[in-house]
Amino acid sequence: ILSNIRSELGNLTEGEGIRKDGRAFPVEIQTKEMPYQGRTVRVAAIRDVTWRKQAEKAIIESQKYTRNIINSSLDMIITVDQDRRIVEFNAAAERFFGFRQDEIIGERIDRLYATPQESADMHHFMQDKGQLTHEVLNRRKNGEIFPCLLSASTLHDSSGNIVGYMGISRDITELKQAQAELLAAHNELKEKNEQLRELNASKDRFFSIISHDLKKPFSVLLGFTELLSLNIDRYD
Repeated sequence: ILSNIRSELGNLTEGEGIRKDGRAFPVEIQTKEMPYQGRTVRVAAIRDVTWRKQAEKAIIESQKYTRNIINSSLDMIITVDQDRRIVEFNAAAERFFGFRQDEIIGERIDRLYATPQESADMHHFMQDKGQLTHEVLNRRKNGEIFPCLLSASTLHDSSGNIVGYMGISRDITELKQAQAELLAAHNELKEKNEQLRELNASKDRFFSIISHDLKKPFSVLLGFTELLSLNIDRYD
């Protein structure tokens, strides 16, 4: 503190004060050079900044808590500024995309889309509607394309001005595979049902032909048996 007071700079210095009862408290000291009784002296203004330090600590703790929530999410959370440069990239996004935060933050979000056109389409939709839920194709660091369900919304400052956009994405690769398998099973079942219907129709035609072909012989046979029945007492 003395070194700062003796310097030519009238900058702020932080330090720690001790009260009469021995309790320590944070202080902010600002010095200014001025004339006094024919000499040049420095006046020091000391301010108790306990409340500000507590507020700063609370903000830091709140930021840590929010950061923990974001990084604990199983979904990918990515925020961009108005220039669509990545500002936030949580742990889940690192896992799914393969990028580390230090190599992707500051890059344009286009880098994470399968095609520049799809990225532009999503941006235009956000500008028009302010939010969206849509299936998109993303690109990993290794170039692999994978499907995601994207929910995006616009970020505003306290004055209501747009400061960026936030997207929450979920990898739906397994879901799409399950849907494809279900569709294939449905189509196979539909095909089997059609084959069964054709087999039943063929069976019905077959029995119709058989019954028609047997009708005449059986009519003759029944006629003879009726004749035998009526004359059984006369025949040997």
